[in-house]
Amino acid sequence: MTRPTILLLDGSGYIQDAMQRYLENENFCVVASATISGAFRQIVTKDFDVLITDLHTRRTRDGLRLVTVIRHLQPEALIVAVSDSLDVQQAMKAIRLGVDVIVKPFNVQEVADLINAKTKLKSSPNANAETIIAKDRRLA
Repeated sequence: MTRPTILLLDGSGYIQDAMQRYLENENFCVVASATISGAFRQIVTKDFDVLITDLHTRRTRDGLRLVTVIRHLQPEALIVAVSDSLDVQQAMKAIRLGVDVIVKPFNVQEVADLINAKTKLKSSPNANAETIIAKDRRLA
């Protein structure tokens, strides 16, 4: 099996760097972009198995735009969206687009496990099931 190729866009440089290093150590091929325009350029020139994007930050502006583009150009790609807070309306829009939503803070191993599970199940009829993983201490 070939290494899944991930396009990673996060509004926080240090989080993006940490995620990239961790996922590369987990045997993923990671292409990181610091801007949404850079991510758009990557999408039109390369095929990705996975997109990990921040839903909305000052640097990425609107991660849902990126989700819409990759869903159109690369419909088979797994999309994982991360967010600083669970904005229910934005999360529902993402879920309707077939996105898995993870709320910060999260453990990068959770993301790696999700990607591994989804890529293994890709041929399964349940492969497109959406999930929300919320790590909110207020709910505990």
